[in-house]
Amino acid sequence: MEAVDFGVRGVHLAYQLLDGYDTLVLVDATARGSAPGTLHLIEADGTGPIDPESAVLDGHDMSPDTVLALLDTLCAGTGATPPRRTLVVGCEPATVEEGIGLSPPVAAAVPHAVRMVQELLPRRTP
Repeated sequence: MEAVDFGVRGVHLAYQLLDGYDTLVLVDATARGSAPGTLHLIEADGTGPIDPESAVLDGHDMSPDTVLALLDTLCAGTGATPPRRTLVVGCEPATVEEGIGLSPPVAAAVPHAVRMVQELLPRRTP
């Protein structure tokens, strides 16, 4: 089990996933029309809206869909296996405009998102 903050370095995430992981849990802002701070659990089924051949590869600004499309291309070229399961813990943002810091509703949702991620991961036995 490993937790890593990739921030906006989506290309690095795609290459890291070539090392082989059973389950990938992404935590990100997810605008789905709910109240700010609402958490969504989304299971990615590999049929996202981005075709790997048309994905825009910007090393500093890649959506999770683009990262997963790139991963599919990298796996096909290297023989690596993508994660068996990909989950997204998404938090409804108060705004999607650029800025620093979290809005109060999103900041209040962070402990709940952490708990959600912990519940998704298998328990380690000593």
